[in-house]
Amino acid sequence: MSVSQSFAQKLAARLGADPAAVAQFLDAWAPYEGTSAANNPLATTQSFAGATPFNSAGVKNYPSEDAGVEATYETLTNGRYPNIIKALSGQQVD
Repeated sequence: MSVSQSFAQKLAARLGADPAAVAQFLDAWAPYEGTSAANNPLATTQSFAGATPFNSAGVKNYPSEDAGVEATYETLTNGRYPNIIKALSGQQVD
């Protein structure tokens, strides 16, 4: 599964990260989620206005690509993924 370039570029802008690195990261992670949730390649469960349930695990469908980007950004910056954020920003990972 390949994540759209637009999604990757928008997420990279939000993260202040290299778009190519973010695209590679998303394309590597997304297949393991095995989801077809709308605008949600990483199968996040992040609440967002207009989101609807995708499955019983709490994964959401987002109403637009921008909503999905924001929900993914909120998920990745919630404090649980510091090494991913560092790597995408070109920093040394602990």
